[in-house]
Amino acid sequence: MSIICQNIFFAYANRKPNSVIFEDFSFEMNNNETKCLYGGTGSGKTTLFNLLFGELKTKKGNILIDNIPLQKEKTLFKKVAFLFQEPEKQFVFPSIQDEYKFLTLQKNNIAITQNIRELCDIFNVKIEFYFNRDIYELSLGELRLLQIIFSFSADTEYLILDEPADHLENAHRAIFFDLIKSTKNRGILILTKYPELYETVADTSIPINARYE
Repeated sequence: MSIICQNIFFAYANRKPNSVIFEDFSFEMNNNETKCLYGGTGSGKTTLFNLLFGELKTKKGNILIDNIPLQKEKTLFKKVAFLFQEPEKQFVFPSIQDEYKFLTLQKNNIAITQNIRELCDIFNVKIEFYFNRDIYELSLGELRLLQIIFSFSADTEYLILDEPADHLENAHRAIFFDLIKSTKNRGILILTKYPELYETVADTSIPINARYE
């Protein structure tokens, strides 16, 4: 069981001619490992995230989720939970209470509700504190914390996280790193520029090696 990128090629059509981001790029992540793909600003991390999310499509090559081509995968969001670099893209509803209800009224609602409670305990926050607020009232740090709680509560085989350490307070960042290291039997892919993530948290870390001009 794994997520595989095979020899993918991607370029932005609306940029200047030398706009190739990925050329013959490959990696594999199993569903029981934590892997970091790291690179600086403009290296292609968010582009890769959007390719895995399905918002962008490769020009060549394949992305496979448990050996099923991404474009044919009908249950992607039952298998993979995503954490966006820009927090406001994460939420279906502006109201935190509505977002909570949306997540906990799914078929596996008992497990998700319990997971949220346990994660709130880990981070020493109360989810009810946010129920009368919406995403436009919260700080980036609060939004990132809620993203982590909601993403990790999902009953999925994989987590794909785009710069998840951004905006977190130091205390929450340390707890978050411990959470990643203690998470078992899930594949966690982290796209990051931070050495403290790719040097200490991941089982393996590899440079993206994207081309960018």
